[in-house]
Amino acid sequence: MQIDNWIKTWRAPLTALIAGWGAPWSDAAELAEDTLVEGYLARDSFRGDPEDPQTVGPWLRGVARNLFIARLRQSRRRRTEPLDPDSVAQPSVADDGEDPRLDDVRVAMRNMPERLREVLYLRYLEESSLTDISALLGLSIRAVEGRLHRARTHLRRRLDAQAPLAGGTKS
Repeated sequence: MQIDNWIKTWRAPLTALIAGWGAPWSDAAELAEDTLVEGYLARDSFRGDPEDPQTVGPWLRGVARNLFIARLRQSRRRRTEPLDPDSVAQPSVADDGEDPRLDDVRVAMRNMPERLREVLYLRYLEESSLTDISALLGLSIRAVEGRLHRARTHLRRRLDAQAPLAGGTKS
């Protein structure tokens, strides 16, 4: 198994997946790296072909989920700034000249069900292929396409509900 291949293939999708669960983007990136390290260290317990994305993706997702939950518990015990799953997970963007509609998108995405939010992050923020998303989530490509459609519809409805009406038309 080549750890370099795993890093190239899975770092960005894992980051988006974890951010989709609600982790702040910087924490998501760190947890994705921790997931790859833990996965590599536990490679002897992996059953399957380490080059097959259909087996590696769901396995790494499970490792990531376990680390995410452990980090939540740890932050609660320490009473520090918690890794809040309801926080807005977003990549860092420059504040100057930022489109004001981005706040509306962030709010709509924060209020979106996790399974819909994670596919949007994977597809549009990390530009993961449908095949990679399918492998990571353990879904068929058609199921990913359906989830993406539902997520875009959900987001569009939320944004339309937030948009002010100007002269009877939506902007």
